[in-house]
Amino acid sequence: MTREQYHAYLSSKAWSRKRDRVIRRDKGSCRTCGVSTHLEVHHRTYARVGRERMGDLITLCSSCHSAVTRSIRSRQVDQHWPDGVMSAVNALLARL
Repeated sequence: MTREQYHAYLSSKAWSRKRDRVIRRDKGSCRTCGVSTHLEVHHRTYARVGRERMGDLITLCSSCHSAVTRSIRSRQVDQHWPDGVMSAVNALLARL
């Protein structure tokens, strides 16, 4: 999936419905810090974009989402993330 296709997907009704389900599952709050404003849904893996499983997604506030993204990018990772990096991120998020 290209970056453009990914961004188009994030603008779709299908993504909006899935995003809403994830936020409801996570009780309307960030799984990291617990705030209930400025919520976003983070992909734990991009392997199934467009057909994500609920476990592929987690609710984060914009601050925590930015922190996770910065952490990943600081490892100089592009859109084709190595398994080792994703495993580390997923292990961290699984503890939340």
